[in-house]
Amino acid sequence: PQFHALLGYSIGEFGDTISSFFEKVLHDDSIETMQGAMDEAIEKVAPFDITFKAVKKYGEIIWLHAVGRVVLDEASGVKRLSGFIADVTELTNVQEELKFKEERLALAVEGTQVGLFDLFDVRKDEGYLSPQWYEMLGYEIGEIEPKVSAFSSLLHPDDLILALPEIYEAVRTTTSFDLEYRLMTKSGSYCWVQAKGIVTRDSETKIKRITGSIADISERKNIERIKNEFISVVSHELRTPLTSISGSLGLVLGTMSESLPEK
Repeated sequence: PQFHALLGYSIGEFGDTISSFFEKVLHDDSIETMQGAMDEAIEKVAPFDITFKAVKKYGEIIWLHAVGRVVLDEASGVKRLSGFIADVTELTNVQEELKFKEERLALAVEGTQVGLFDLFDVRKDEGYLSPQWYEMLGYEIGEIEPKVSAFSSLLHPDDLILALPEIYEAVRTTTSFDLEYRLMTKSGSYCWVQAKGIVTRDSETKIKRITGSIADISERKNIERIKNEFISVVSHELRTPLTSISGSLGLVLGTMSESLPEK
């Protein structure tokens, strides 16, 4: 009775045959998948577990989850398939939406070439680093542990005394941070990154969490260095002639200003 009610049929209206099930219940998108799962279970006399798209009596499309097994009567050789079926439409929709959002986030991150980090338990020093984070620094996924200690070992010595205190302060006050520092790549060189993150606290467990992103800003830093060097060189090269010109003009104005024509 529950099977009929689940699909909107009255008892006896459905027809208790496999052909009725395929004809009236299975959505076209799931026929091939269901047929394959049933054939395999029957052939191997084995369990089956499948989620599929179904159509109720009046056309409503739902997701069903079927779990069962095939057993063989040794005496008669008859195979029997039995199990249960449940409506998992809401759960499947949530899972599909979550999958879509995860794919969208992954595409967005890949497009911006930003690495993500998530130290989800500051107390236990446990976290996550995205594939882009590893790729940015030339490491294999998992080669660097997502821990503060591992992060500290990658920091440039000159940046160690600047970046870590700010991060610790952000953790202490549960706030955000925006830092620029150098991290060691696998080749041994250093890469300038900009790290933006936020510290949050779980309202129940009180565990603090650091989540954010890093972006490679090496090119920008290199341009800044070239600009500063250029300004320094120009300032040095101009200082001597400008001093001479300034002195000469001062001398002229100081000693001959009264006799100089206005022009």
